[in-house]
Amino acid sequence: MVDGTYTIQVDTPFGTKQGMVILRSEGDIVYGEIDAPVIGKMSTRGKLDGDVFTSEGSFKAPFVGEVTYTL
Repeated sequence: MVDGTYTIQVDTPFGTKQGMVILRSEGDIVYGEIDAPVIGKMSTRGKLDGDVFTSEGSFKAPFVGEVTYTL
C-alpha cells in the first residue's frame, strides 16, 4: 500500500525543488495531490504495479507553457 504523504523532488529549469504528494490507492489505481514549486497544487492519477507507483500528465506553467511530468 502506498497511501501516505511523500516528499518529492521536482527538476525544474530553476533547479531541483522539493514538494510533496499525498497518495491514496483504490486497488491498482492511485490518486494523488501534488503540491510543489512551479507545479503548484494539482491532482494526479496513476497505477500501482507491485510497490511501484507511476503517473504521467501535463500542466501549464507561467512563461513556459505546457510541461509534461512523470512520477
